[in-house]
Amino acid sequence: MKVSVFWFRRDLRLEDNTALFHALESGIPVVCLFVFDNNILEELPSNDPRVSFIYEHLKRIHHKLVLKASSLLVKKGDPLRVWKELISEFDIASVHINSDYEPYAIDRDLSVELFLRSHGIPMLAYKDQVIYEKDELLKKDGSPYTVFTPYKKKWLQAFMQQAVEPLNPSNRGTFFQHHKSFPSRSSLGLNASSVLVKPYDLSQVTQYEELRNFPRTERHQLPFTAPQVWNREHPAACANAPPPGNLH
Repeated sequence: MKVSVFWFRRDLRLEDNTALFHALESGIPVVCLFVFDNNILEELPSNDPRVSFIYEHLKRIHHKLVLKASSLLVKKGDPLRVWKELISEFDIASVHINSDYEPYAIDRDLSVELFLRSHGIPMLAYKDQVIYEKDELLKKDGSPYTVFTPYKKKWLQAFMQQAVEPLNPSNRGTFFQHHKSFPSRSSLGLNASSVLVKPYDLSQVTQYEELRNFPRTERHQLPFTAPQVWNREHPAACANAPPPGNLH
């Protein structure tokens, strides 16, 4: 059976996820994949709190997929080697990802894309973790901004002129029906962290100016970086808040 693969990276959510939405819209059953990347893990302690946070949230995603008669496929290793195994395990029609802009991620995605292309499999990338990509907001002469304040003004102007709404769930697609066990920490070479990340609370986003210098605000960093908070809900919450009195 042909499948589409959605590859989780910085988008640990089933809701309002651009690449997952398009994978489901393809009408081909979707396999959800996450790869614990050895190239990253080798530089981190086994109980790194960020990795521990990701592990726990992936487990929650897995449980949600089980309710849909599917499961999360979790792999560990070098991503390119993982994909070489996956094309033997599945008849893959397409791979869907949300664009990642870190230097390592760009190189990783290019190597995977070239490999998949050599096997006739398209890898489709979508904008998801940002509101505007690098070429969408430019100066009048078409060059990029090099000073933050003019860029911020252009960003806010564009943002206030368009509606930023979460994506509605796809009505067409289905998840591939398979039953994979969620791996234990020990099987992945991981240990639980003693640092706990409290549940995020979007109601505090509008108080960021007052709270940003307090340590407790740092707990929002992981949900927004991973992010388990879908990208369009965060700025929408800010847009609906009254503007601070001392911002000009």
